[in-house]
Amino acid sequence: IIIEDYHINFKGSRLIKQFVDGKIVDELRWKGNVKQCKPGHIFETAHIKTLQRINYYRRFAGVDLPSTFSEDLNTKAQQIAFDVYPGAEECKKSNLVKNTPGIQMNGAHTSKAILSMMTATTDAGSRTYILNPKNQIMGHGSTDKNIVIVNDDMNQVDDKYDSLAIAWPPQGMVPAELIYGRWSFSLKNADFSKAKVKMKVFGREVPKENIVIDEFNPQGAGIPTLSWLPKDVILYAQMDLEYEVEVSGVKLPGVEKLQGYKYKVTVIQTK
Repeated sequence: IIIEDYHINFKGSRLIKQFVDGKIVDELRWKGNVKQCKPGHIFETAHIKTLQRINYYRRFAGVDLPSTFSEDLNTKAQQIAFDVYPGAEECKKSNLVKNTPGIQMNGAHTSKAILSMMTATTDAGSRTYILNPKNQIMGHGSTDKNIVIVNDDMNQVDDKYDSLAIAWPPQGMVPAELIYGRWSFSLKNADFSKAKVKMKVFGREVPKENIVIDEFNPQGAGIPTLSWLPKDVILYAQMDLEYEVEVSGVKLPGVEKLQGYKYKVTVIQTK
């Protein structure tokens, strides 16, 4: 079921080029003009597939609140995509880039594409935009790269999400292709400044020098997130590989004792 889901909703959400009536048609189909300073628009298929991939990630991480795109935010995201497009420097720039959640010009939380948001090896902030339960309304625009933004007024969600730990890779069986360099563990209102991470594979503990923990930023984007880069993770093998993860030293509001969490990630092959 997991492998089938991966092929249908992850691989199936790629934007492709195909032959139609003897011509190559790009599913993105950006209709913009730099010389005329027109941000243009993109083909509806691009919106549909981008949303498909966002909701695949959310659902796979245990967030059962699907996101939608609004026409207003799509228009705003398209303008942002045009503002940062090479060659549009001579056009009058809007103030949207600096003031819109989901993208910043300094690159700290730049949302260029859903895949790069999840695979980023310099910052986990962008990932939390995709996986935040409250981000149910988003906007999507594109030129040659995808831009995703979230609404300033995020939705209220069920209290169960206050205590829901959102990890990537998530607990359970995960296709090897979705095990990215950076691992993350998010929890609302958590303080990870004293947190530690241990990992085991084949019952053996991964040397602590092989787990590089990022400095926790309490003012970071989205949900408080602990992220780390484990070295020498085995992705492709002739058997399923189970990684045991233990996150300890987590401080929660009103709780004196530091908390700990354990879960298992099993790397599986899709081919």
